[in-house]
Amino acid sequence: MTKRDFMKDALSDNKSAANSVSSFVIQEHRAIRTALNVIGGDINHEQFYNSPKPASLWWDESAPIDWSAEFIKQTAFRKSTPQEEFTLQLSDTGELNWGQIDRTSLPYTFVKQNNRFTTESFSLAKGNCWWFDKSAQEIFHYFAEKMDGDIERVSQKLGVIGLRESKSDKPIHWAWHEQLGIYQGD
Repeated sequence: MTKRDFMKDALSDNKSAANSVSSFVIQEHRAIRTALNVIGGDINHEQFYNSPKPASLWWDESAPIDWSAEFIKQTAFRKSTPQEEFTLQLSDTGELNWGQIDRTSLPYTFVKQNNRFTTESFSLAKGNCWWFDKSAQEIFHYFAEKMDGDIERVSQKLGVIGLRESKSDKPIHWAWHEQLGIYQGD
């Protein structure tokens, strides 16, 4: 990374444009430096990208929050789609179930959503192996022991994941593999 990565190129009609970059890392640093106003100490310096938003904006407008969250809120290219929360829960019988917590009434209940997930399995080619050989069940048992808690409660707390909501009435079907994670299925 060089100083030039954060400078503007002069155009023929007394205007300027951002230098092109070939690295997402440089683009990310530009966004952070712009939002934090830490470029050269001079917020109005013509050569550099700048932002009219002071870094202290988040102190002035809200309760104490995380600076990263405020940066994400102010940065348009990071806007995400609505999500729905799922939980991989291990029952006392040792069965893994996908579900959602129904928070519409107390006490909250676990609603199975196994029909929204397909468990994928395949064998690796000769000479290949997984980096981790622990199953989800083993991991939940380990943390239940460490936290001195019930396996179902521990898996409800640690097995949570937020996944993209469907834009249509048809729910998204997800594929899951213990080592590879979750991806959108067919």
